[in-house]
Amino acid sequence: EDRRYKAEARRLQAEMSKLQQELGNERAMKAAHDSDKMALEEEIARLKREYAIELTELRSRYKTADLDISQFLDKDLVNKLKQIRNDFENETNHQRESIQSRYSITVNEITRQMPSVANAPNNQQQLRQVEVYRADLTDIKNKRSYMQAQNEQLKNRVDDLALKIKSLKESGSYSIAAADKEIAEAKARLAKASSDYDSLASLKVTLEKEICNYRDLLESQNGLRPYVDRIMASAHQATSNQFVTGNRTSTTVVRNVIESTGSGGR
Repeated sequence: EDRRYKAEARRLQAEMSKLQQELGNERAMKAAHDSDKMALEEEIARLKREYAIELTELRSRYKTADLDISQFLDKDLVNKLKQIRNDFENETNHQRESIQSRYSITVNEITRQMPSVANAPNNQQQLRQVEVYRADLTDIKNKRSYMQAQNEQLKNRVDDLALKIKSLKESGSYSIAAADKEIAEAKARLAKASSDYDSLASLKVTLEKEICNYRDLLESQNGLRPYVDRIMASAHQATSNQFVTGNRTSTTVVRNVIESTGSGGR
């Protein structure tokens, strides 16, 4: 029984260490994602400046501030952009609702089970809770990776759009004003993706706090720590008693041998 409790305690500590390592990896991924987002924002700002300059030149060429962009507008391109925006918004909303639902269920379950855990700690139940937390954290990490891939795909589409706009502009069949509008829509989608990412990061921080609270409950004096300490003390006491008993037995045997040898000599 003592060995089993010790093994479970070691396993619990290993799970906590693994969770901390995964959280560190999440922070590194978040930093990389933030760097990619900043690079994308800078690229969009650069494209917007270039198109603003070209729009000014085009207006001065036509000598009017009111350009009829309908003759340059590519309806197929507009429809494709709208479809991309709708698909991205639908996927983002679905992911956000799924994460919020899972988080609400997890928080309600923790709130419901917290009194029983505080009054009578159950090691097996605590281990299962740690597994649930780790699974939730892994699920959030996968969803965030998926959103990062979606953002990368959006960046590629923006780059493709920029190339297509440049080609159409060079052939004289597209307006700079329409390009500026499409860039603004792409920037709006990027802002929405950034907002969704911030919501996901906030959700991850909240889950980290829940895990820290649960770990404090396990390692505090009111949690599993006193039980583990008593088990370790009992095991140490049992080992000491066995060692003392063995020494006494060895001393008695040696004494009997000496007495027998002395009697034989006489």
